[in-house]
Amino acid sequence: MIHFDILIIGSGPIALSCLYALPSNLKIAVVTDGLTEKYTLDSLGDKAFINSFGGGLDHWHGLISPELFLELEPNGLDFFKSYFERIYPIKSDHLNQINKKSIFIPNSKICTEHFKEEFNKKKNITLFVDKITSVKEKNNLVFALSNTQTYSAKKIIIAAGAIGTAKLIKQSYLGEVNSYIGNHLNAYGEYNIQINSNERVTKKTKLGHFKNVHTGNVKDQKYMTYVRPALLDFKNPKKLIKFKTIYSRSVQQIYSTILKSSSPGLVVEAIYNRFGFWMAPNNANRYFQIESNNIYYINENFEIFVDKKNMSEQVKLLKKMESFSDLESDSIVSGIHYYNTIKEYDSSVGSLFETKDLNKKFLIADASILKSIGGSHHTFSIMALAANSLRKIYDN
Repeated sequence: MIHFDILIIGSGPIALSCLYALPSNLKIAVVTDGLTEKYTLDSLGDKAFINSFGGGLDHWHGLISPELFLELEPNGLDFFKSYFERIYPIKSDHLNQINKKSIFIPNSKICTEHFKEEFNKKKNITLFVDKITSVKEKNNLVFALSNTQTYSAKKIIIAAGAIGTAKLIKQSYLGEVNSYIGNHLNAYGEYNIQINSNERVTKKTKLGHFKNVHTGNVKDQKYMTYVRPALLDFKNPKKLIKFKTIYSRSVQQIYSTILKSSSPGLVVEAIYNRFGFWMAPNNANRYFQIESNNIYYINENFEIFVDKKNMSEQVKLLKKMESFSDLESDSIVSGIHYYNTIKEYDSSVGSLFETKDLNKKFLIADASILKSIGGSHHTFSIMALAANSLRKIYDN
């Protein structure tokens, strides 16, 4: 049996954040079922990594928002900026643009290479490619078990992704999984609207660009909207629907789809989304992303399905608002931002995002235990929250 100070289950962006934050004097192990690029399909045809404990995407994250971080750490903006600056060495005057009303799209995305680079920097980390099937506590130590190996540690950080963590907690008899799991829904709410230059303004830097966004709530569901250019053939809603899943595909597939489409409008939107260049008049489509807790349900085999009746009710509710007036069910795509997958968990398990839990030996470090992730993308917020919590534990 191999013993460590900290054992991290997972090799995705949250695991990367833990590696950034943990002090170099600790003996650390990372156990992952592999830095893979294997896809599985959910019921909307999006590419979801539901069988991998993190690390499956070639590019994990290309959009940064502090919304969730500031909700859970209202006085933590300075830390968020310092953490942001460590990942992306952006000038301090641009850091002032970081707030709830903006999102940042970096030119260089957080990806598996960042994990490998950080792993290679630290000599106190051991990487095991193994599939953990359960965790347990015994004699004041915690253990992670696979089919062939047992790992022991003083503390285990579970960062296996919202689906992987839920599966592991259930298999360990430490919690229950929700019947309905949370996810973001993405679509276009309005087509071919007229906007002014203030609405489409972007602030560019050498490392990426900031976009202004609008956030709000529909009942208890948080959303984010912003405008994208509507130009030439891409003004047609039927063409938009055709490409509705494009940004959940691999990088190579995105480029291939755009080139094969012979769609100038698609190219214009893709360039805007990636680099912030608005090559169009004041015609726009309004894009949105909203939380949903009652549309995706999960079976005993962790297969994910869509409740079409609840989806229809969601659309009817949104269409009553001006920003979603053109919304149709067949234009909605899953955001692959799963959250709120765990219904309840044992008292021996804690959350890395709750100060009162930080002394516990099992700490969940992903969105599986979050009831709300906000309307904006949450991955970078969770990375910063994890780093901030580990700083609180080990800086004392």
